[in-house]
Amino acid sequence: MKYTADQKNKILVFSGLASRPLMNTEMKALFEEVSQSDLDAFLKDPIQETNIPEGWKERMNELISQSARLSSQLYRLENRGISFWFDLESLPKAAREIMSGKEQLLFMLGNSALLSEGGIPVVSSLAQLAQTPGKAILFVEDGIDPLLHFEAVNVKLKRGNLLAFSPRFQPSPEQLICHSQVHNQRSQTMQNIESKSLEGKSMEHNLQNPKPAVRRKVFISGSRSQEAIPKNIQESLEKICRLGIEVMLGDSSKGVDGQIADYLREPLYPYVSIYTVLPKPRIEVEDGWKLQIIEVHDPKLTLQKKQMEKDRIMAAEANFGLAVFNPISVNRYGNLQVSSGTLRNTIQMLLEKKSVKFFYLYEGEMKLADLHHQNGLSALEEVLNRYKEEEFDPEDTDFTKVTVPKDMTLSELRHQKIMKKYEELKKAEIKLREVLKAEKKPEKPAYETLTLGI
Repeated sequence: MKYTADQKNKILVFSGLASRPLMNTEMKALFEEVSQSDLDAFLKDPIQETNIPEGWKERMNELISQSARLSSQLYRLENRGISFWFDLESLPKAAREIMSGKEQLLFMLGNSALLSEGGIPVVSSLAQLAQTPGKAILFVEDGIDPLLHFEAVNVKLKRGNLLAFSPRFQPSPEQLICHSQVHNQRSQTMQNIESKSLEGKSMEHNLQNPKPAVRRKVFISGSRSQEAIPKNIQESLEKICRLGIEVMLGDSSKGVDGQIADYLREPLYPYVSIYTVLPKPRIEVEDGWKLQIIEVHDPKLTLQKKQMEKDRIMAAEANFGLAVFNPISVNRYGNLQVSSGTLRNTIQMLLEKKSVKFFYLYEGEMKLADLHHQNGLSALEEVLNRYKEEEFDPEDTDFTKVTVPKDMTLSELRHQKIMKKYEELKKAEIKLREVLKAEKKPEKPAYETLTLGI
């Protein structure tokens, strides 16, 4: 979506996306001291003469000067389905009554066509939304980003039944301070972890001869169809951050890779490695993160096969795994399609005798199974066999397009597809391990890892 120059200025000043954004107290003072007409004139042309006090001009110019990084921020928001709405007067009366009246813009998520439909209920909380069947317009003060972490919200978004607005991306300036404190806690934890590798030596020796701690690694993978990071996965990520574990991610801009990367950006977690087989990764790599370019030398391999090789390398280098499994979806031809990449990665790690925290979507909720390497495959099979009894939301129109044999239920058909794919992947991975074990190691590896960044 394209924005005008004054709209971009308004985003930088009032969205909270810029570094050192305006706090609530500052906004209140700004609106008391500066008229809306002067404010609009300044945002349209910050150079022209206005009645705005110099102190406010300097503060807003500080934010507007950050325009260089705005394009990448807007691109990331667009990938998540988030845009901005400026014509506040066009909103339904019920929505405007919820607002404070001082909003300059709103973050928008969902089906904007609902604005042209009459009689759509307007709600102001997730509790009210849960009690509203069908279509709804949601206005929340606490930020648009947290909404994407609720499965019920994503279900309505997927069906085109929701349009959500918020004046902020994340909760509020005060809560952003708390979020920053989480970052400080993470940083302090990192320092504590690093210091453990230096215990038992004099401080002078430690400072002169610092030794980095051997950092454990977790390979995080997940389905491209997964559109949110639920709370239980967020809790696992925070534990990973507190322990200073290095996060290994692929570079897909869709699904789990992109969602996890965005989560680790705010506040910035330093120990992240992005793996790609492409010359340029598909997601933005933050300063301080590592970029691992996997060069596969076999010219016969397709891009998909190269991605599989990359995942095998990641599984081999990791100490344990975290998988987010959205088991099955309907492809564009109306056929059931299993999330085979996540399943393959989990099988690989279990065969490597490495444990996996296996999050799986079941009856609309994200469940967790801890798959320990001792009995991992049998435990994984127990989880997959649960899908035979899964019950479905009757409003889930995706699966109504699927042709189900007369002697089967939809759950049985889905379970059959999942188990068939599981057996195929397990057989292929076991066979590959046997071949690699029988072969001698080549003098030159089939791939190279190029590390960029620190």
